[in-house]
Amino acid sequence: MASSNPVIKEDSLLALISEKNHDTINANYFYNIANELRRNDPKKSIEYGFKSKDLFEKHNNCQGTSKAYLVIGTAYMNTSDHISAYENYKKSIIQSIKCNDIKTIARCYNNIGILYIKQGNTSDALKNYLEALKLRRSLGDSSEVGASYANIGNVYFYEKNYKETLINYLRAIRIFEQTGNKFGLANTNSNIGNLYIIMNQPKKALPYLEVAKTINTEINDIRGLSSCFNNLGLIYLNNKQYKLAKEHFEKALVYNQTANNQEGVGENTNNLALTEFYLNNIKAAENHVTENIQNLFRIRSLYNLSEAYHIYSKIDSSRANYLNALKYYKLHIQYRDSTVNKENSDKITQQQLAYNFNKKEEAIRQEQLEKDITAKQELRLQKNITIVTLFAGALIFISLIIAVRAYNGKKAANQAISVQKALVEEKQKEILDSIHYAKRIQTTLLAHSEFINKYIPNNFILFKPKDIVSGDFYWATKKGDYFYLAVCDSTGHGVPGAFMSLLNINFLNEAINEKNIIEPNKIFEYVRTSLENSISKDGQKDGFDGILLRIDTNTGEQDYAAANNAPIIIRNGQIEQLPSDRMPVGVGERKEQFKLYGVTKEPNASLYLYTDGFADQFGGPKGKKFKYNQLNELLLSINSSDLTQQQSKLSGVFDAWKGELEQVDDVLVVGIKV
Repeated sequence: MASSNPVIKEDSLLALISEKNHDTINANYFYNIANELRRNDPKKSIEYGFKSKDLFEKHNNCQGTSKAYLVIGTAYMNTSDHISAYENYKKSIIQSIKCNDIKTIARCYNNIGILYIKQGNTSDALKNYLEALKLRRSLGDSSEVGASYANIGNVYFYEKNYKETLINYLRAIRIFEQTGNKFGLANTNSNIGNLYIIMNQPKKALPYLEVAKTINTEINDIRGLSSCFNNLGLIYLNNKQYKLAKEHFEKALVYNQTANNQEGVGENTNNLALTEFYLNNIKAAENHVTENIQNLFRIRSLYNLSEAYHIYSKIDSSRANYLNALKYYKLHIQYRDSTVNKENSDKITQQQLAYNFNKKEEAIRQEQLEKDITAKQELRLQKNITIVTLFAGALIFISLIIAVRAYNGKKAANQAISVQKALVEEKQKEILDSIHYAKRIQTTLLAHSEFINKYIPNNFILFKPKDIVSGDFYWATKKGDYFYLAVCDSTGHGVPGAFMSLLNINFLNEAINEKNIIEPNKIFEYVRTSLENSISKDGQKDGFDGILLRIDTNTGEQDYAAANNAPIIIRNGQIEQLPSDRMPVGVGERKEQFKLYGVTKEPNASLYLYTDGFADQFGGPKGKKFKYNQLNELLLSINSSDLTQQQSKLSGVFDAWKGELEQVDDVLVVGIKV
């Protein structure tokens, strides 16, 4: 409910209220106080609104009562009590109809539209916005028309139709500038800033946000200021300036808490949780999002609830709790899809067309009258033409029957095939979406290069999954004085291999960081037992082959455990295969204690850890396997090169060897200067 009037202070209005005044005068004062406080202190606004309403009702002041219900509804909306808001808007409409107060009716429709959009019902939101716009046009109320355009822009924003969003926002800006509506200008400038942030154009966003901030400070709009600080925080967040982002989100949160704007509090808290996540303050992020989900459920803020679950999914992914991550991601999708769906989009299109039709209806009716006169004059001639046409048409129709029947038979068959194809494509898309999400989880769990570089400055990693997701994985962690690096090949590849890799990473993480097991061989034994107790009860031989390297960060000493996979060390121009245990981490033919092996530290020595994918790749002139001996000779030949060049050369050799043949397995090679 935008207003261009100067802000009237609560205290100055209270001073004017007196028992000597007529009730209607005091009722207007109470209404003005309620209207002033509706955004920044909605609880007080409700109190004064009811005082105003009671006095207006006492004297059967229909128009005053309708305005009072309107401001009460708006204050309830600003406390996120949408049910009470809707009830009061309906009461306002009933009163306004009695006294033919079109302006208040339009405002009610407008605010009911806001309620619908807060619930994610963009279709009904637009329906009410268009009804408000129609009434405002009939009154010639330019400023209010601007507010309608701004709200219609919000509908398109939630539908991700950013072109129409910007068109409607700019229409609103133009009208607000002409009418001097500072509140409307501030709010819409802030919205355009937010739009450009979403469109990843922060440079375009900043001027609009600065204008909004200046105007909101001038008119003391706390909610408006919270929106500006939140949007500026988003720019800093996108630029990875996390501390600045956190400061701005905290300021926005304080403003929204002061104004009791629960919707805004929810959005700010989500953004704070995400910022803490990127700052690696995982516990703080979890605390924010856990508390926020409860609040968002209470106020039924579906869009923000969807985002909260998305953040929770990221948090659990970072902890290798991939089952919970997947559960929360599905909830994110569920609530996201409940706010934006095809049915809403279709209804919006229909309503926009209907509105455009109504605008042109009068012109069309006039044009139709002219056409009717012409049509009567042509009717006789048309009758004669029709007789001839029908006769010729009948002959043509008989001739076409046979062809149509044949065509329909073929068309039905094609339609059946098309339906089946569409169903298959839909299912395929769902499967691919799930696989791509699994890839995101897996990528999150793989060791980040910055983390590995911190403890092993000289290294390279060649990682070529066969499919979207991989059974091979490399994983690292730091515990006390030790740094651990795992290079492993899980049973299978693709989706089954990926889920095995997630499970294996989870057990490795559990052994080191929760059970405080520090020896690599004992870590492997713990993981093997965990696999046997969880997925190998029915005799399944799932697990992994791999190497777990441990480095003492104080002394640089290295040791490792190896399961069906031997590290290679190159020193003094000689290649040496280090010892390993010939059994997997999981159920196998042998089950013995894993051994702990040491690595002698020598100047200019290189250690290579790899899985079997490179050696097993078919290719070359005869389509044969690359094999381990050839791989080791290749490593020896490139050993003197820079590590980055080694990675590039390995990748080039692999691609050239594979040629046009299919990649048979995941490929993982890690090189380290000892």
